[in-house]
Amino acid sequence: MTKQWGEVFLGWFQLGDERFHRGPLAGHARAEALVPLERATSLRHDFGPAWEHLAWARIAEHDSAGAAEALAALDARGSNQDRYSAGLRLLLKVAFAWRFFPEPVAADITRRAPADPAAMAFPDLGAGPRLLGSFDVPAGQVALGEILAQSNSRDLRSSGLIAAALGSVALGRPARAREFTRVLTSIAPDRETARFAAELDAAIAFTETGARPGVWAHITPALSDSVAVEASSAQADPFYRTIVQLSRAERDAAGGDLEGARRALRWHENTDLAALPTDAPQPAEIDWAFGTVARWRLARLLDGGGQKAPACEAYRDVVRLWSAGEAPYRARADSAQTRMQQLGCPSGT
Repeated sequence: MTKQWGEVFLGWFQLGDERFHRGPLAGHARAEALVPLERATSLRHDFGPAWEHLAWARIAEHDSAGAAEALAALDARGSNQDRYSAGLRLLLKVAFAWRFFPEPVAADITRRAPADPAAMAFPDLGAGPRLLGSFDVPAGQVALGEILAQSNSRDLRSSGLIAAALGSVALGRPARAREFTRVLTSIAPDRETARFAAELDAAIAFTETGARPGVWAHITPALSDSVAVEASSAQADPFYRTIVQLSRAERDAAGGDLEGARRALRWHENTDLAALPTDAPQPAEIDWAFGTVARWRLARLLDGGGQKAPACEAYRDVVRLWSAGEAPYRARADSAQTRMQQLGCPSGT
């Protein structure tokens, strides 16, 4: 559509939408969504969903000026919007605050967010902290998750605790994540919640030691690329995709396929959701939680392959996300910082 009817905005929007949500599962960088989404907004300046996607992608890609422009374009559309759009706009502003403002300012904005009329009218409020994982702001995910964990609603409490646990993993705080899952299993003592807590522990152990429990024993470094990893696939285990992609990267790196490993380690940039995350954890949420692990592996892989610029970018994210982590993760952040200095990486956020 974009090649044959380049002046039709819908083709550009659909292309940007697909690259944003599922492109990383096929090894494409999330940033590839920016150009088609920008083209869509230029052709239909009044089309809100394109601006929403563009704001989301720019926040995730750490583009403060571009994200501010997209948010301003949404604000300019006025207040005649449905409850979903209003709630999404509030979520975008909270994500923007965590990515670009000092933490005390972001925390204050987050504390006030649940009382905002847009949040109170939003029918899927429990999705809020969990969606923050897709913006690369796990500290905000934990903060908002802890707020909802104090709710009188069991569903909101559960959703907040899931968000806080997964955000803690992304921040290199597995012990803190286990504290959240212990509370979660106490308020929701069902089989599904118990499995989530157990598999989260197992996935953390897998990334630290390489040990696979029996449920994932069939996922080996020689795994075929034909295994489906989309949210619509038949796999019911939300951790499956994360284990598969890390295994694929391991296989490709061992075989000398640097580009294959690099593409595999981009998978966590996806936003491939089957629905708003208000119930059981979805694969994308697990992907985001282990995104920092992916960057740590990617940084060392690229560094060893002499690819300085992308290695610097990955190291920088490790420093940002793990510097206040628990001891092993904090040590990796320190190593990343040292290696950045040795490489002469440019400063940035």
